Amino acid sequence: KKKKKKKKKKKGDKDIVQLLDERGLDIGITDDQGNNIAHFAALVFNGKSTLQYLVDKYGDAFRANALARVESNLSEYDAQSQSDLQTTKRYTGGFNFDARNNNGATPAYNAAWKGQLQNLEILAGVGCNLDLGNDDGNTPLIAAAMTDQPSSIAFLLDKGCEVNQVNKGEETALYWAAYNCSTASLEVLLQRGVKIEKCDKFGNTPLLVAADHGEVKAVRILLKHNANVNHQNQIGETALMKACAEGHMECVKELVKCPQCNPDVRDDEGNSALLWTCMTGQMEVFVFLVEFWNITKEQITTLQNNDEETCIDWIVENKLERGIDVLKKLGVDVPERDESESKSKSLSQENEN
Repeated sequence: KKKKKKKKKKKGDKDIVQLLDERGLDIGITDDQGNNIAHFAALVFNGKSTLQYLVDKYGDAFRANALARVESNLSEYDAQSQSDLQTTKRYTGGFNFDARNNNGATPAYNAAWKGQLQNLEILAGVGCNLDLGNDDGNTPLIAAAMTDQPSSIAFLLDKGCEVNQVNKGEETALYWAAYNCSTASLEVLLQRGVKIEKCDKFGNTPLLVAADHGEVKAVRILLKHNANVNHQNQIGETALMKACAEGHMECVKELVKCPQCNPDVRDDEGNSALLWTCMTGQMEVFVFLVEFWNITKEQITTLQNNDEETCIDWIVENKLERGIDVLKKLGVDVPERDESESKSKSLSQENEN
């Protein structure tokens, strides 16, 4: 009988890296995007063995030179990092586990982004700076929130990352969890002392962002944790106005159910949530709010913004039939559309363009 040939064990990524390293490969070499071996290994589950090999061989030197890292390796925007600038330099020998690629991302950032917790643990263990942001200022914590990686978020917070850290747009991890409706991440962050009213550079809170994008689950969670339903951004918009303008009915329903929700709040141009529904042609939301708030004929005829534009103006101008029906039921004498005296821009023209 012929003896069966034993199959040669296929070399894994770690074995290949080790072989190349032993044969004199520049272990810190990068591709044209500035990624080194650790950047790639951090992204995938089976990258753990490669990272462990690098740590076993170069980790001690990296730890010993932890105070010799270059200032450019820190996020310039990050106020918390500023206090470290004088004492923190870049490790210039062996292998740099904090190396940043052309977009400023570190291996730890990549691991957090992909939710590769086992890789993040290895990188944290070797002493990587877990607060380094990319060129947009997004740290590993913010990256984990962007992609809904609650386990990575919890790990980073346990390692001392600041829960309220911001990127260049002054956006927090909670902001991005709300933006993407990362519900599991929202819950973790809210349990760890995050500032629920922390605004971006335009004054938008996580609640406004969630409402603007129609993320009703995020809206519900934030309201449960007492987010300010009447908060106004830099131009006076509220979460309800955002939801009304975009026609996010489920978000509207959640917001108006909140006992603190004030229907009379105005933005900087004097527009209320109800006016926003008419300006943007969101008649389903308009009908709902008229019924929910028991709007009267007097209220609908006197409600106007700073330019004296009313719901009636917008509804008639844009021939919004559902709105016209509601006005008639309220007893409003609906005027004929007069283009020469129109105060508002036609939505139909906008749609055609």
